[in-house]
Amino acid sequence: MMPKSRLVPVAVAVIACSRPPADVRVFSAADRAAVLATDSAYVRAWLRNDTNAVLNTLAAEAVLMPAGVHPLGSDNAIQAFWWPDNGTHTRITAFTRTVDELHGAADVAYVRGTDSIAFGVDSGGSHREQSIHSMTLAIYRRQWNGTWRISRMMWGPVTPTVSFSNEFPAVSPDGQTVAFMSDRDNDPEIYTMRIDGSNPRRLTHTPGRRPSVLVARW
Repeated sequence: MMPKSRLVPVAVAVIACSRPPADVRVFSAADRAAVLATDSAYVRAWLRNDTNAVLNTLAAEAVLMPAGVHPLGSDNAIQAFWWPDNGTHTRITAFTRTVDELHGAADVAYVRGTDSIAFGVDSGGSHREQSIHSMTLAIYRRQWNGTWRISRMMWGPVTPTVSFSNEFPAVSPDGQTVAFMSDRDNDPEIYTMRIDGSNPRRLTHTPGRRPSVLVARW
């Protein structure tokens, strides 16, 4: 049996080893609220069409990774992607974000969720309305002043889980749109969608009849 005189020093040593270092930050409830506040500020900034407010939610080292696009790792690349100088203007008209998961440790946190976005695009004197439903993963980092900013963000369109067939695809001359026949609404109908799979639109309504396969021609 260990002498009583040695029990106290050993106990103190064990307790000391079990404590986290004093300089290790804990991801607190306040940190969680701050991350959610920045996430909400990002959505509100898009709805206000406020470019500076959107950029203010990003960290200086932010990298964006949209599906099918090379990572955007500089201010110029991000602004050229979101706000191109070719005369195209996009305005968000509806933006709903659902947070499915939020976890953090020390100075890093991640938010996983789904976005439903509707927007209008003006280009070359024409206007079109589009919408997209996407999965999003954002990495947040605590900044030197205690605020949280988006450091990395990736997103891509949600793939439908229902079973249907798509046939006779035909890409438009400008390479931006594809027309196809699909039975996603039970009857075979003609649809178009963006080349990235977003914004599907039904063009025909012919229940019980098979539309002409001339959809393959533009």
